[in-house]
Amino acid sequence: MANGLLNSYKSDKSKEEWGSELFNVLESISFFQRSLGFDGGFIMHDLVNDLAKSVSREFCLQVEDDKNVNHISKWTRHIWFSFDSEDADRILKHTCRSKELHSLLIEPKSYKWTEISNNVQCDIFSKLKYLRMLSFLGSRSLHTKLELELADEIGNLKLLRYLDVSWTSINRLPDSICKLYNLETLILEGCSNLTEFPLDFCKLDHLRHLNLEGTAIRKMPKNIRKLNHLQTLTNFFVGESSGSDIEDLGSLNLLQGKLCLSRLNNVTDPTHAVKSRLQDKKFLEEIHMKFDISRMESNVSVLDALQPNNNLKRLTIQNYNGNMFPTWIRGCDLPNLISLKLKNCNGIKIFGNNSTNVPFKFLEVLEFNGLSEWEEWLCIEAFPRFKELSITSCPKLKRAFPPHLPSLQKLVIILADLHTSPTLHEDNISTLHDENECTQ
Repeated sequence: MANGLLNSYKSDKSKEEWGSELFNVLESISFFQRSLGFDGGFIMHDLVNDLAKSVSREFCLQVEDDKNVNHISKWTRHIWFSFDSEDADRILKHTCRSKELHSLLIEPKSYKWTEISNNVQCDIFSKLKYLRMLSFLGSRSLHTKLELELADEIGNLKLLRYLDVSWTSINRLPDSICKLYNLETLILEGCSNLTEFPLDFCKLDHLRHLNLEGTAIRKMPKNIRKLNHLQTLTNFFVGESSGSDIEDLGSLNLLQGKLCLSRLNNVTDPTHAVKSRLQDKKFLEEIHMKFDISRMESNVSVLDALQPNNNLKRLTIQNYNGNMFPTWIRGCDLPNLISLKLKNCNGIKIFGNNSTNVPFKFLEVLEFNGLSEWEEWLCIEAFPRFKELSITSCPKLKRAFPPHLPSLQKLVIILADLHTSPTLHEDNISTLHDENECTQ
């Protein structure tokens, strides 16, 4: 996608959909294979990798330390670098031999901190003006961060579509990054020193994917509603001025995947929450709603106005301090939900209802954690697909459990004074953790 190879295919589908479809075909013929490692990524079989290298020759290069560095030529278009910290600047100088380079991926090789100097960056950004993809990637698995402060000259890369600076030490994005008008993907994951966006960030109106996980950013860019091509927005922080900026979500109806909404205490007016139009976001599969820990009671009307689309599959509500949940949680308004997690919702005393309708027919995972005032779980009907149930730190809970859980595989009960327990099919149970000696 970064190199524009998907633009002319299947106009009825997005570039992401078409790219995913092609990738699945390549996986089905074992061109790519799923890695057995912790990251869940993909690899190529050694024979396929050797064939690809042979065919691409100097067009695509893998450069580890000094190996292959002399093969970089004016015909090279894609380079992946991996080197030790002391080699970074020396090796990267060779990239400028390829004036028409399209992709440059840089990854540290060891536990050492790798630093790329401002001078080398300036050289790269000034000479490699055809770059479409640029990745300065630290290593999450090696706990290695790339020592990096992006040079202002990055604004010269007018054709850049993909920028990844994840797991680097970067603490600011230069103002010149707002000149990258073709930028579609910006990955900032793990940039724990990064605290804010440049003032004109929303000039990047072609942006489709913005990953903020693990950053120190706590304020969204002004006018983020203008980025209406966004499909990925991992985090959204509600501002302190009456929470009205949650309305900016209203125009972002292409959002998909996971969205974490934080500082929802700042939303005091339900009409602002309604304008976020969460019900219209039919592509979102997971939402995490986080309130700040506060003694003030959360506004149930605000949470009610934040009802998601009924396509939602996973929901987490954290630090909600109201004394009841809205009807869309108690009732049957999320029919496709497979995971529900309620954490530190300290105002809740009763959960569920006495309806004979099963509220979540497809629910597989249910977690209650830190509901300090919760006393009773009202539930008449069974949950036919329940696989995991966890009740932790709910000291006042005495009556609990649906009467019949035929598919339950994992049951965790910690710090809950339960007098009843579910009817279990012990042959299905793979994990049973009970620190309360609950009577079976």
